[in-house]
Amino acid sequence: MARSGSRHRSATLGWSSAVAGAVLTLALGTLAAHSALSSGSAGASVPPAIASWQPEPLPLPAHTPSGVSAYAGPVACPAIAKCEVLGEYQTPAGLNEDLISTQHGTTWSTVVAPLPSGGIEAANLGPYQLRCTGLGDCIGTSLYESSTSIAADILIEFKGRWSAIAMPMPANAIHSSFPTIDFMACPRLGACVIVGTYAARSGLTEGLIVREVNGRFVAGQAPVPGGLDHGSALDSVACEGASTCVAAGDYVTPSGSTEPLFVTDSAGSLQASVAPLPPNAAAAPSAEVEGVSCASASICVALGSYEDTAGDRVGFIDTSSSGQWVATAMPSPAGASALDPSPEIDAVACKAGYFCLAVGHYTDSSGNVQGLVLMEEAGIWLASMMPGTTDTNVIMHSVACVSATSCAATGHYDAGGAQFGYLLTLSGSTLSGTVSPMPPNANPNPESDLGFVACPWLATCVATGVYSDGDAQLPLALSGASTPSTTTTTTTTTTTTTTAPPTTSSTTTTTTTPFLPTTTTNVFSTTTTTVPFQPTTTTTTVPPTTTTTTTTVSPGAVSSIGCPGRRCRL
Repeated sequence: MARSGSRHRSATLGWSSAVAGAVLTLALGTLAAHSALSSGSAGASVPPAIASWQPEPLPLPAHTPSGVSAYAGPVACPAIAKCEVLGEYQTPAGLNEDLISTQHGTTWSTVVAPLPSGGIEAANLGPYQLRCTGLGDCIGTSLYESSTSIAADILIEFKGRWSAIAMPMPANAIHSSFPTIDFMACPRLGACVIVGTYAARSGLTEGLIVREVNGRFVAGQAPVPGGLDHGSALDSVACEGASTCVAAGDYVTPSGSTEPLFVTDSAGSLQASVAPLPPNAAAAPSAEVEGVSCASASICVALGSYEDTAGDRVGFIDTSSSGQWVATAMPSPAGASALDPSPEIDAVACKAGYFCLAVGHYTDSSGNVQGLVLMEEAGIWLASMMPGTTDTNVIMHSVACVSATSCAATGHYDAGGAQFGYLLTLSGSTLSGTVSPMPPNANPNPESDLGFVACPWLATCVATGVYSDGDAQLPLALSGASTPSTTTTTTTTTTTTTTAPPTTSSTTTTTTTPFLPTTTTNVFSTTTTTVPFQPTTTTTTVPPTTTTTTTTVSPGAVSSIGCPGRRCRL
């Protein structure tokens, strides 16, 4: 039986026409204090907060006419004011091309990304992932079209120069396997792990793992517990250290249900196990792990959802300590549906000190979809509605944390028939939510969506996405900083060269953008009651009872391809 069920995340931001709308004024709720923040010593320094987000429209290649749609995708910042962004646009000739925008201080330059040999154009589905291990050393993934198929490609930056290769596929992949790339982790230079799905010749959808091994990218099929293959998928991956990573998703059982899946990669040995579930899980739980993050070399956290014995969709949290996973029930915010909260996690980030921040959405008691914030400190999880997003159909995409007191998350929400970018920040014990400020040329309904965020330092972040000027959707970057500013000077340089620094002329524009006020709330506050928080008492811990399959990847079971230059050395 082929694997079924929808994959709930997509890194691609949709392009759509703009319609009239109105701006929503946000009113924040509260999240209860968590233990480590509340135990801070008197007189402790207060971490900086993002005081303002400044819109920075990203340049398009030279001579691009107006009305051309484009968007900004994944962002990675190896240093402050030094970020890389992957994006896409449609050329005047009607071809889709991936773009690479590079930040140097307040200057952004954009080049057309290279294609693998035989590539005709990008696949109009956008770049999926981007990670940087240092200045000028990054890995990105995308899809491209050749004369015969749609395939995945790997974009490689080595010492500031970009190249592209076709992503290898497992030996059992069909020719046009149309892979999905869901997540990537790069614990160090030359050691990246890419996960997703691909179409196999058996007709099944299978989990995909692509690793850098001894200077080559090697692709393999994700193993499943028990070895009875009926399809699988991998949604997320995190690395516990320099050589051990854990990928997470789900696999299909012989009965047609889905079970949550962990695949641990330790020095090339792939070990599959069933992720543990709370004791009230149904016999056929239709479960999946939606996100995983590691706070240290021995502590990881995974979140997902399953059906309980009553047939309701609920959430679970798995925590590992030195490889042993235990499961607890996920708490729900006050006002959540008691029977079927249907939580869904869009992104999670963990830092040392037993701290995690996750974002997603859930169903309330009236049947409305609401934004979800989950915070963990020292093993205690708390849940709240996303600040200021009551009945706005908020959808989150990305979260980044520098420490246990400095995080940012991005997404969008709806109001009055319009769509606006949404920014959530954590600074110390204060959660803040705000509508995304827009460039002066934005349409009243900006059709904005912020899909990615990177934070190289405390209260210093860059978010990326799209907005509409009324004629087309355009790429957008937002720089968040602890020093408020109302004037942004942006020097943009554009070129179509893919291997040399931009050499075309520069233009400088100065724009003054009024900052939309942000309302904040201290999570200790007992006077703010817009979104009352009532912590759950679900703390049952279940010893892990997993089924394990170990597969050592052999040359005959994988497909591999080398890297140009020396970027992929281990």
